[in-house]
Amino acid sequence: NQAVVYVRNNQLFVEAFEGESIEVYTVTGIRLATRMAQTGVNVFDLTKNQVVIVKAGDRVAKVIM
Repeated sequence: NQAVVYVRNNQLFVEAFEGESIEVYTVTGIRLATRMAQTGVNVFDLTKNQVVIVKAGDRVAKVIM
């Protein structure tokens, strides 16, 4: 399954379910953020001009910031 992930104004939005782990990585594997999700949209402030890989539960997506 594909994670529902989108970018707006240098913020990363991840739709997830409460209790799921959300992890954000660079394409080289460096972890940028991790947190337990709240149901609905979870917001991360990240640096622009990078590609990130987002894992939410068992879903994964690649996003250009």
